[in-house]
Amino acid sequence: MARWILVLAAMGCGETGTTDGTDPTGSVVDPPAPTDTPDTTDEPLPTTDTPTDGVDSDSDGTPDAADCAPTDPSVHPGATDVPYDGVDQDCSGGSDNDADGDGYDDEGHGGDDCDDTNENINPGVSETWYDGVDQNCDGLSDWDADLDGHEVEPRGGDCNDLESSIHPGALDAAYDGVDANCLGDSDYDADADGYDSDDYGGTDCDDLNATVSPGGIEVLSDGIDQDCSGIDLDGTIVTVDDLLVGDLVISEIHHDALAVDDLDGEWFEFYNGRADIVDLFGLTIQGGAPNEMFDVDKSVLVEPGGFVVFGRVEDPAVNGGLVFDYVYEREIEFDEADQLSLTRDFTFLDVVNIGPVGITSPEGSAVSLDPDHMSSSENGLATNWCPAVTPYGDGDLGTPGAANPQCP
Repeated sequence: MARWILVLAAMGCGETGTTDGTDPTGSVVDPPAPTDTPDTTDEPLPTTDTPTDGVDSDSDGTPDAADCAPTDPSVHPGATDVPYDGVDQDCSGGSDNDADGDGYDDEGHGGDDCDDTNENINPGVSETWYDGVDQNCDGLSDWDADLDGHEVEPRGGDCNDLESSIHPGALDAAYDGVDANCLGDSDYDADADGYDSDDYGGTDCDDLNATVSPGGIEVLSDGIDQDCSGIDLDGTIVTVDDLLVGDLVISEIHHDALAVDDLDGEWFEFYNGRADIVDLFGLTIQGGAPNEMFDVDKSVLVEPGGFVVFGRVEDPAVNGGLVFDYVYEREIEFDEADQLSLTRDFTFLDVVNIGPVGITSPEGSAVSLDPDHMSSSENGLATNWCPAVTPYGDGDLGTPGAANPQCP
């Protein structure tokens, strides 16, 4: 112990020690004895914490570290989630009010998804029209693609469900070729009298006045051409009761159509040989069979020297392209051998025979009376008739409503 004191004293006096085991005076100094303190520099320090890796507190098969509710065995990844109960049973972190997982909450639980069982139905989906499913949940009709408030035909009345300006009740501009109000009528018949404007391929000479058309009733001497004949009739009107034999002359017959169905294309024409206007109301037209007849049941005026045309079918798209003065529908059908007569009170005003014993013509061509023989006494001779050569309408031959050309 005395030697350690000497060393400390010497060091305290500023002396430096040596490295050879001697003190500054040259005396040998014993090295310090080792202590009992162990070297723990490289060993880990002991801890009092309990390890948690793999601990499953609620024994639900999911470690606590991965379990969003470590103390509830009914809540863990892989559990079946019960929608709308406010509990995230499967620990997905998603909304409990979005059962189909499409990102939109059910509309019955504060959201806007109208079908929370189908991920393809929600406000973010593009609508598929006409399948009866409201994919985008807008609550609007699935049959109204242009959203104009009218469902598409035949479910509704919208004739063009891709254009919102076209629907029942829309303002229809005439002559633009668009049926904006979906009435299905002609866009070239502004006054809706059944006749297209003559400015657009029709025969209506005043398409702003429904009382003026080829079917209009002429009023004498009023300055208006109600029937679009080209003149305002001025004169005396006589009735069927005033007619004599020869006043009316059958002048052209189309009995064998080619461009359209044979029966649909039938028509005949007769001529007013009087100097007066004739009202044909009450005139009886008769075919070759006893049951083939009809009475003219409306006023049909024929001007002096004018022609009138009667046909079986009204629609020009079906009858070969004509507008008739009178439509008799199906009462008369011309056969290969037939007859046509005009009568008043069982008095024959004019009669012609058709076929082998009378006048005839090739298929598609009307038979025309030569204008030099325009009388009831001469139209009974087959030699005064000839096949028509002038095309009309859909391509058959004839001059309905106009003067016939002379026969060869």
